[in-house]
Amino acid sequence: MRGLTYRDVEFFSRQTINTELDLTSIMAVMDMDFSTTHDMILANILGNIRTIEYLQVKIEKGLKENPIVEEPTGNYAKLRWTGSKVDLVELVYAMHSCGMVNNGQVGIKELAEAMETLFGKKLGDYYRTFLEIRSRKIQPTKFLDHLKRSLESRMVAADG
Repeated sequence: MRGLTYRDVEFFSRQTINTELDLTSIMAVMDMDFSTTHDMILANILGNIRTIEYLQVKIEKGLKENPIVEEPTGNYAKLRWTGSKVDLVELVYAMHSCGMVNNGQVGIKELAEAMETLFGKKLGDYYRTFLEIRSRKIQPTKFLDHLKRSLESRMVAADG
């Protein structure tokens, strides 16, 4: 609020009633020994301000818990990851491990968010997913092995 007080006596003094205002609806619910003509107006304004502040906090909290994944634009808008979320997480960690994105100066979080945006796929808790990938007993790099076999088969087929 601004902290201005120049009309407080007129608006908030019980002895002063401004008859120029149409207060018929307010007067019916007002106790003139307790309230003034502008108490209800001020209460509505303060209530609205507090409601706005409350909603802003809720919105900010909601965005922190469920961030909005930006939709890709241009030619990338057509790209959709159709494999499993676990496969994409395995790819993210493989790319991070080889250090070939930003000369190895990129974090897992930044790389995962870029892949989420690129492919329109929310990865969720990719740290936990990586722990699950690490705990595989047989073929821990299942997706990367599949990529390698697929590329080798394509090369053999291209050679004819």
